[in-house]
Amino acid sequence: MQKVGSAYSDKYEDFNLNEIKELQTFNPTDYVLELCILNDGRILTSETHVNEEKKENEYYKLCVYSVNDDFKCDISIDYEYVAYFFQMNDGNVIIITLSVDIKIVKIKENTIEEIWNEKRKGYKITKLLNENFFLNSKKEKQKLLYKYDNGKLISYKNLNEIDKKENFRFLCQINENELALFSEKKGILYGTNNYLIFYDMNNEKTIKSIKIGDGEKVFSDLYLLNKDNLIIFGNDSIILVDVKNKKIKKELKYELYLDLCIFLNENWFLSIDYSRVLLYKYEEPNNIILKGKKEIGNEIKLISKYPGNKFIIFIEKNNKLSIYG
Repeated sequence: MQKVGSAYSDKYEDFNLNEIKELQTFNPTDYVLELCILNDGRILTSETHVNEEKKENEYYKLCVYSVNDDFKCDISIDYEYVAYFFQMNDGNVIIITLSVDIKIVKIKENTIEEIWNEKRKGYKITKLLNENFFLNSKKEKQKLLYKYDNGKLISYKNLNEIDKKENFRFLCQINENELALFSEKKGILYGTNNYLIFYDMNNEKTIKSIKIGDGEKVFSDLYLLNKDNLIIFGNDSIILVDVKNKKIKKELKYELYLDLCIFLNENWFLSIDYSRVLLYKYEEPNNIILKGKKEIGNEIKLISKYPGNKFIIFIEKNNKLSIYG
């Protein structure tokens, strides 16, 4: 079993994509739907077996692989469809299933033990700062903040009232007491407008509201890049926001999507463009620069950080996991 500890450097400082090479590859028996790097360096996957004749998924499973000189499957169990994984600091993993269950599991050397679960209907869950989570349930008409504590998720803040006032679609957490909300409101005469709203959770009030465009401009999500800067992902650009002074710094013409990005540190992040890995760097005071490109050769379906300043990708065409470093 590979251990993650002080021997690894994961700061990704001066990360050079041109020098990155494929170090290890592995072809799982079944198709990988989602993956998660565990605290001990092993790889947790959600997989499905596809019947090629019937063109349907016959079964789903969870697998755990250790990586040394080769990949070794430590765990393979039948399971349901898993949409997302969240690795916690204590080693437990939050699992979001397609049947709308939130489960917390403890992954041991050769077994997976379920220690907590909660059923929800029609929700989306987003990880925030300090192991806090935002749960948005359209069916239940609930927008709630949860915190992870001792193997459980505990609801601690109901955002329904601020939602009625501001009609926000998604959010990110700026610090322990402050949220940034992306809001869509009807215009005074016609149409809709988009706003970024800074919200004080302690005093339950809006600090500031910034207009960021009309409703014709599509935005997908927002992310706290570092303690001073927030980025909003649009369909043809990203907006860089100063969170201290609460103002727009710059709009940059990049087509990037949050679900295809991984943030390496406070200044560097990777994005996927079909078969290419793209490396971007935030440079003071208000720019994001494309610093490198890596052609993989086939369409990349999944990407994640991997210990030791590396990353791991999954290629659908040849059902291959590859570690680059």
